[in-house]
Amino acid sequence: MPPESIESQAESLLAQMSLEEKVAFCHANSPFCSNGCPRLGISDFVYSDGPHGVRAEVAGDWSLVRDADDAITYFPVGIALGATWNKQLAHEFGQALGAEARARGKDVILGPGVNIVRTPLNGRNFEYIGEDPFHVANTATAAIQGIQENDVAACIKHFALNNQELDRMKVDVLCADRPLREIYLPAFEKGVKEGKVLTVMGAYNKFRGQHCCHHELLLQKILKQEWGFPGLVVSDWGGVHDGEEAARNGLDVEMGGKINNLFLDQPFLQGLRDGTYPEALLDEKVRRILRVMLTIGKDQHERQTGVKNTARHQKIARQMATEAFVLLQNEKNFLPLQEKKIKTLAVIGENATLRHASGGGSSGIKAQYEITPLEGLQEILGDQVEIIHAKGYPSLPGNFTPIPTDLLEAPDVAGIGGWRKEIYAARSPQGEPVSVETVPEVSFPANSPPPIDRPVGQWSIMWKGRIKVPESETVEWVIYGWDNWFVRIDGEPLASVWNLTAPGLKKETFTLEANRTYEISIALNPRTEGASLQFGWCRSAEKTTVSSTEDTDQTSEALEAARRADAVLFFGGTTHMQDVEAMDRPNFDLPGGQNELLDELVSVNPNLAVVLLGGSAVRLPWQKKVPAIVQGWYPGSEGGRALADLLFGRTCPSGKLPFSWPAELDHCAAHAKDAYRDEQVDYREGLFTGYRWHDLPDSPKPLFPFGYGLSYTRFTLKDPSLETPTGEDQPGKVKVTVQNTGDIAGAEVVQMYVAPQNPPVPRPGKELKGFAKVFLQPGESRQITLPLQWRDLSYWDDQKNGWTVAPGTYQILLGNRSDHCPLELTLKDIPARDC
Repeated sequence: MPPESIESQAESLLAQMSLEEKVAFCHANSPFCSNGCPRLGISDFVYSDGPHGVRAEVAGDWSLVRDADDAITYFPVGIALGATWNKQLAHEFGQALGAEARARGKDVILGPGVNIVRTPLNGRNFEYIGEDPFHVANTATAAIQGIQENDVAACIKHFALNNQELDRMKVDVLCADRPLREIYLPAFEKGVKEGKVLTVMGAYNKFRGQHCCHHELLLQKILKQEWGFPGLVVSDWGGVHDGEEAARNGLDVEMGGKINNLFLDQPFLQGLRDGTYPEALLDEKVRRILRVMLTIGKDQHERQTGVKNTARHQKIARQMATEAFVLLQNEKNFLPLQEKKIKTLAVIGENATLRHASGGGSSGIKAQYEITPLEGLQEILGDQVEIIHAKGYPSLPGNFTPIPTDLLEAPDVAGIGGWRKEIYAARSPQGEPVSVETVPEVSFPANSPPPIDRPVGQWSIMWKGRIKVPESETVEWVIYGWDNWFVRIDGEPLASVWNLTAPGLKKETFTLEANRTYEISIALNPRTEGASLQFGWCRSAEKTTVSSTEDTDQTSEALEAARRADAVLFFGGTTHMQDVEAMDRPNFDLPGGQNELLDELVSVNPNLAVVLLGGSAVRLPWQKKVPAIVQGWYPGSEGGRALADLLFGRTCPSGKLPFSWPAELDHCAAHAKDAYRDEQVDYREGLFTGYRWHDLPDSPKPLFPFGYGLSYTRFTLKDPSLETPTGEDQPGKVKVTVQNTGDIAGAEVVQMYVAPQNPPVPRPGKELKGFAKVFLQPGESRQITLPLQWRDLSYWDDQKNGWTVAPGTYQILLGNRSDHCPLELTLKDIPARDC
């Protein structure tokens, strides 16, 4: 429909709506729907989570809809998409995701997520694309365009500065204008201006004291006025905290929270009736919602219906995984493995068999299928190679114990210390419990029968305890289980998981003060059969008398497998116990004793490759002891097959890191500057985050730099040239030739950085301003062109409140990673100009 027709029809519909109908448009009526207008033939507006797949159907009480036809393709996660460095593939992914959203009847798919990777501890890094604004902006924009080709709206999120999950609902971010504009907003801006994204989601956090879901500067002044965004702004679910600000500061649709007590419902209606708010304020919100509905063809017969779980979508998922894997290390060409030289292969680690699709929080999905790494290896090796699988590291630490009852207050008149266990006839602990008892520990073994005669999803358990220790001590709380649970101490969240489909271990360090009472509450809200939960702690050796042989047994099994094998593949990393919404990782280490196990494995069999799954960097103290390391992310439905292909040379690695990988946590700018905190966090590193920080003379160098990734073949960059146009539309075009000088087909990512010389204000030494992925046969060469825009040379001028190009000289650096740019070109005599 032409834009002028959309505007005309929107105005016509708006004129026919009553005040009450218009207000109803602006808020949710169920977890993922906002109101339509049945009288005018407008159905409810349907949203769905899904940066990497369409979320399973949920009922009004947030329970999963049983027997729903909602299994879909599980695409590799956002950080894996970033690692492909392939804009065309990002567009194809968007097309597939949009088609699956339409096939499921959705109007809005809540993605992509474009928050910048600022700290490796962020629990949602796996959903995002990377650390560099240019790289993220171009990747996300390609995905947005693909999504919206299917008559479904993309929703770029979370606007803005939502770079940690720690204290996410109220942390106040302090960030100066230049880093705001140059680092944290460009992906949103490009998504709006070039991607034509139809919806934007606000963030949970505050910025300069005001919540982002109703932030005047971000929503009204920058997004809508400066950028000219014509679509709708939706809150994150439950992210509205002030009705007056929600009404006036640019929010259009309020979602989540308590559906019957939303600010943009009755309070807004009352304010309109009594004259607090002009009706024009409401009309602008409704006009934007109608504009989006008409753009996607809502309730029109000719609207696309979509498809899901097609062979093409599965092929795209597999290609994304293949191109995302990053070969971090490959001493003496240890990889690829040669099956003809291997009779026995040891496959060790729980990530060889875990399925990850449903974990991580709101981005979890119900996959039609998910091939694990072990299954992928079994498929391609068949009976040619004997595969021995061992988990290798324990489910629970050896010094784990339940909390002794003598440290727990008595929850009832019986005077016996323990936990108050409450059973509820609801999907979460609400209302009055149907039964209460005192128990000595928090434990719900896997595959236990329901505590009451109700189906899964219609019961829950809450354990409550009050603990007091006689002497101050630091302990590790240990939670082991799966499905849905949360732990709070004195009302504050300690840990939680959503929709975890396999048992996982979570540990949180906590200091208990002597003779202080701590109230602990633990809830299990199962959504699937077989849920489990176990809670306890690990104390210092002198306070623990209980020991376990489980860790010894599993380690011994893994070591014996390694001794027998010709080669070892260790599948470790993190799971959605660590990479999860609402919680950041507690530390930079691999969980579950993996570091110690790897030291032992290498000592008995040095022919070992490590494959790490997960969404962020981790500390690798054993890095120099192993010949090969692959970063595998969460690779989607076809991930196991794609990994097996890569490990045995059927494909060639071409992924590049979308973030800098620090050797230690305090080598990351946010942590080096003590700028990672709850309550209020000051981004005092300013512009110098990621590789911009590592490029500073006195900063530590990363273990693996931004843009880094090895290959099984070799590439050469040569013959750079600069074409300067006669007009003033752009400063130039860069051309460079890429040649595959190796023996096998592969792909290289050419990266172009701009380095201003003697800038008038502090600027990073260089910044990414162009990239292209090139697929080449052995011996093949190809010339590529990378355009330069004036914006690529500019910085945000605080005084002018706009983008400015400083006069002078700019170096153009070409290479294949941020710390290796051997080719240089020079732009001289650039005039000053505003962009």
